[in-house]
Amino acid sequence: MGVYLDIDADFMFRPRTSGNPRVRQDCWTTPGEVVDGLEKAGLGWDESPAAVFTDHKEAYFVWKEWGAHSATLVHMDVHSDFYDTFPWLVHCGNFVRKAAEDGLVSKVVWVVPRWLYDSDEWERWDTPGVRLQRHRKTLSYHEKGRCCAGHEVEVEIVPHDRFLMPNCRAALVTVATSPAFVPAEGLLQVRELVDCVAERCSRLAVRPHIPMSIDDPALRRLWLDVRRGDGATTGRGAATSGAAAAHRLLSYLWVEHDVVRRRHNETRTPGGPPAPAPAPAHTPAPAPTSGAGLGRAS
Repeated sequence: MGVYLDIDADFMFRPRTSGNPRVRQDCWTTPGEVVDGLEKAGLGWDESPAAVFTDHKEAYFVWKEWGAHSATLVHMDVHSDFYDTFPWLVHCGNFVRKAAEDGLVSKVVWVVPRWLYDSDEWERWDTPGVRLQRHRKTLSYHEKGRCCAGHEVEVEIVPHDRFLMPNCRAALVTVATSPAFVPAEGLLQVRELVDCVAERCSRLAVRPHIPMSIDDPALRRLWLDVRRGDGATTGRGAATSGAAAAHRLLSYLWVEHDVVRRRHNETRTPGGPPAPAPAPAHTPAPAPTSGAGLGRAS
């Protein structure tokens, strides 16, 4: 039960892509506007834990470790991540569907940018198996439907400027930096988004991209240093409440983000120009104030 908030950094960039680095994207909103919009809608997360990662599928494993069951998921993303491709795997395009099939969530509220909602593009690609009932003549502009995923799951698609969830607090926040779906020049906005979320949460966990952190020697050494320095680890990630430890965690995150982006670009555009140099060193937001790990609340 409860409400989980899930944010993908690609929400801030237009147009959405399928991971093609040749597509030019522009930032149409700011991280502050994203967070302020959620708070004005009535959804907050003060004193709730947050987890951040590069690969969005990690959200599924965070929810499982948290003990999610029949939760309401607020999914802020330019992709539904409800696709039915490669159903034998959990990946960044189907993890929301998997969460619904496994009973982790019983309702999905997909918050989309107004420009995407009005384009109707999402109706062609993003809702396989969802039976929609249109409510566009009402003030809410919602699209409501149900999906057969072994059991009934309610799905609601709503433009960001019509989203409302008054007097509600998210029990858990997950944030994906999605380096394959955001432009290299948008890294500062992605960092600011993570900072804005971290300022309001009780404790912050960073989840590494497991295959990448094992395969890349520099990432492996850096992650081991982070875990040793943090001293408090849970599951597949490390969590922290101290300023120095928060700096170590976020430093690792941005290095991994850059490595993932570079490898993705090399794969999608072989022989192309070299990727831009990494952004300068980052000073994190004020650290969360309490909690040693991302265990389930008692």
